[in-house]
Amino acid sequence: MKSGLELFGKCINTRIFEDIKSWEKNPMLCKLFSAIQSANQSQRFFDLIAEAMIARHLLKLGWEPEYEYPTCNGKHADFKVSDGTNTFFLHVKRLNLDEKTQKGKNIQKRFKSLEKIKKPYLVAINLICEITDSQAQIFVRDTANFIEGTVQVGDIKEIFDTNNTLLGKCKIHAIQNNKGHVLFSVAIGRSVDDQKRIYDKFYSAYKQFMPEGLNIILVALLWSDLIDDFESTLLGSTYEDYTVTPIARGRNNDGFWSNDKHSDSQVTGWFKFNSKNDDIIFEMKYRQNYQVPIFLTEVFKQK
Repeated sequence: MKSGLELFGKCINTRIFEDIKSWEKNPMLCKLFSAIQSANQSQRFFDLIAEAMIARHLLKLGWEPEYEYPTCNGKHADFKVSDGTNTFFLHVKRLNLDEKTQKGKNIQKRFKSLEKIKKPYLVAINLICEITDSQAQIFVRDTANFIEGTVQVGDIKEIFDTNNTLLGKCKIHAIQNNKGHVLFSVAIGRSVDDQKRIYDKFYSAYKQFMPEGLNIILVALLWSDLIDDFESTLLGSTYEDYTVTPIARGRNNDGFWSNDKHSDSQVTGWFKFNSKNDDIIFEMKYRQNYQVPIFLTEVFKQK
């Protein structure tokens, strides 16, 4: 059976690949190496690569990360991190593609055939969530027939399946002259509540906290448009009250930190990494009135 690095190693930078291999006999990181080698699914592999990117970042700064450090009640922190003077505990979570979104991404591949149409249109496609592969084939066929007919900018066609169920709409959005074929964008209706998914990540990490220690939750985000969801999950969803003048804007009390909830959590943050380019960025959040240790600003400073 192939190892995780053999299955998915081509998806990561060679420097990352070699660093992970060097951890095989490292007493603090050998368990992370073994977990990566045991991964036989891409989601699991990249969950672990997210942790590996954090470990590499810390090592470059002279810190010692110890993987899967026991905390309490059979739980563990992903890392106990120390520089000999200061110590903190990291809980790393990755917001994977949910099943519905992954299914939608697979279906989008069917639409690539529209680019073979030799017409200079930019086409906007709006799909209803959770269409099947056979419905996607119908959508592509009817959309192609629509585009190849007599159309102009602004024309819209509703697409139905064989049961007369509305699948979505196709719109001739614009004419672009620098290409000789159709370009398209796909918007997929989503029923997934990303704020709830992020909240679950926070809560899962919180249950793993080391008592009396400095515990930090880090969430790996796949897309920049999840940053607002991250902040709303942590600080509370936003609202606007138009019944008063001036308009009142603020946050509701439904955040992970709202009303002093989860008071043992003082520091959290999101990070994004590119395992091909060997790049990682952080954005940290600190609870109001928390005295931020200088060493934390150095560890997680933005480039």
